[in-house]
Amino acid sequence: MPFSLPWTRVAPEDRPANSLTYWRAERDAMLPKRWSFAFMVLAEGAPVGVQGIEATDFAVKRSVATGSWLVRRAHGRGIGREMRQAVLHFAFAAVQADEARSASFVDNPASRRVSEVCGYEHAGVDVVQREGVPTVQDQWVLTRSRWEAWRRDDIGVQGFDGNWARLLGVRS
Repeated sequence: MPFSLPWTRVAPEDRPANSLTYWRAERDAMLPKRWSFAFMVLAEGAPVGVQGIEATDFAVKRSVATGSWLVRRAHGRGIGREMRQAVLHFAFAAVQADEARSASFVDNPASRRVSEVCGYEHAGVDVVQREGVPTVQDQWVLTRSRWEAWRRDDIGVQGFDGNWARLLGVRS
């Protein structure tokens, strides 16, 4: 159970309703002060995961955080790297972030590897609560200049207009 919130600890038949409640609450809470997006990830036309991005006080801090979830059958196929690179393109090219942060539990080496491959630098460790137990998390940071050094030309953003920019506190 590699997540801060134990959403996988409910009966499988309860997960869809619980997930829907969570995503609706996130959508309803979007303001320039605090926002989050969860992008559905498709592989071969089927949903295989979620790539999230969020920010608090973005207009001042210019910093986003990323997080993701990927079904087991999609692990080891490079999908985690692709979805992270896509959301980083959104963060730096569309939203104009100055940095992106992420975290990975030390017992999740695949998540650590995605951060490393995407150019993040290790930024220390933190101890967080996971199911009532103190658990070590690696902290990661990717600056705009490091992203610019490896940014890909085959990733783009569509539909991000002035209305979205205002909602997220993005400067012109």
